[in-house]
Amino acid sequence: MTALKNLEKRPFKLDKETAQVLSLRIQGKTYAQISKTLDVPLGRVRSRMSNLVKNVESNLDLEEMVYLELERLDHLTNAVWPDAMGGNDKAVNSVLRIMERRSRLIGLDAPVRHELAGPNGGAINIANWAEFVMNDEQTPDSKEVVIESD
Repeated sequence: MTALKNLEKRPFKLDKETAQVLSLRIQGKTYAQISKTLDVPLGRVRSRMSNLVKNVESNLDLEEMVYLELERLDHLTNAVWPDAMGGNDKAVNSVLRIMERRSRLIGLDAPVRHELAGPNGGAINIANWAEFVMNDEQTPDSKEVVIESD
């Protein structure tokens, strides 16, 4: 996949501590465990990871971000798959939620249409709605706004 090739071509220069934080996080360590292992404040571990994620994601295009999200979902699936196949209900539900997320991400699911409706399913009076939003007062149309989905 092109996204993977693009990522491989872009090395990231990390300072020693950030590299250690990332390495431990990849190994599955929690932020608290990383903090204890490296003897650094927990806030600094969080900050290092947050900055790293922002830096990486700001340099990626949409295709690469979708690819990375699919990789994350694969890791999650692999983690719970054995328990799900063993019949663990909680793990089965986790796998199903991951599958639903994957389907939405890659566009397998039909889009869901959402509509706003006014009183009795009628139209919303936009002028009154705008006045309500601007003045923070309740108008008759704003009392009965219902969100419906197909």
